[in-house]
Amino acid sequence: AINEFIYDWWHDDNYSHGFLIPVISGYFLWQKRDKIKTIEKMSALAAMFSYMSSGGIMKKSALFATPSRLLARQISSGCW
Repeated sequence: AINEFIYDWWHDDNYSHGFLIPVISGYFLWQKRDKIKTIEKMSALAAMFSYMSSGGIMKKSALFATPSRLLARQISSGCW
């Protein structure tokens, strides 16, 4: 999946800002590092329940479904 992101970032001008996302995210995490250290950790089961109940699976699938991939999938499956 990472390779596909990098390919899209490099070849598609609509996604070229993608190279900045890890840097900006790292900066924000660094700014909040003291607060992050104080967050109470939860068990893996509680984290999974929280993720599933918040629609995390839907959000994750949306990350990988870029418009060009969706169009290609529709055309190839004949559901146009």
